Amino acid sequence: MKIVGTLDTKSDADLLPGVLNQKGMEELDALFAYNDGSLDSTEEILFSHPRVTAYTNHTTIPRRQWLLDKVRNEFPNEEVWIIRLEGDRFWINETPKLTVSLALDRGWDYRAGVVVDFRPTGCRIDDVHVAVAFKLTPQLIYDRARPWPSGLGTKGDYPGEHNIHEYMCYLRHEGYRTPEYWCWSYNSGNRPKPSKYPNWDLSSPEAALSTAPYQFNPSKLVQWVSFEESIEKLLSLWREELGQRDSNSSVRFIK
Repeated sequence: MKIVGTLDTKSDADLLPGVLNQKGMEELDALFAYNDGSLDSTEEILFSHPRVTAYTNHTTIPRRQWLLDKVRNEFPNEEVWIIRLEGDRFWINETPKLTVSLALDRGWDYRAGVVVDFRPTGCRIDDVHVAVAFKLTPQLIYDRARPWPSGLGTKGDYPGEHNIHEYMCYLRHEGYRTPEYWCWSYNSGNRPKPSKYPNWDLSSPEAALSTAPYQFNPSKLVQWVSFEESIEKLLSLWREELGQRDSNSSVRFIK
């Protein structure tokens, strides 16, 4: 069996060396990367880093489908588990071998993941991904704009966003790493400006902080100590936010 990493990244040169050097990368049998039109030195890092088996720059094939096809072509006759990586995300409580072994022990074909946004003033749970690791099967395909493929089946540990718990796989996301990076990313064209927030002023870090305070407001974030010490606070804040969004529905939480 092979454990293969797929990495898609765009203008993450400030974080990418840390992602590629994090504990657990040595557990991968191969790592394939997709450089999605970066405006910084991301390509140079991918080209020179010994952990990267192969990479491509922006192609006409959607980035995650290209990565899926690349793994299939390189390992056509082997059982493969894919570990999904991105250029601004780090593993928190599991490394690839543990993630896969827990799935195999339970007869699962995929593992769900909880994405924790880290910002200069604290962190919060931002999203729950149905699959951050999955067994490669013939029916998998990226036919929609989601980070995980279609065709996963039903044998996995995704409990729904209302029922996430501390025994899942957690990822550290640094997409909002600083107000300076945030402004650069939007103003350089690295990412499209958010049309649903027309009042955001991204002309300077100071303006961003004053017009989009929620993104960096400490009162809306948890101060990170360690996974063991911070997880309950993170889950409590997530449940509170979900309860506010789903105030008209019945919500059941499990630990």
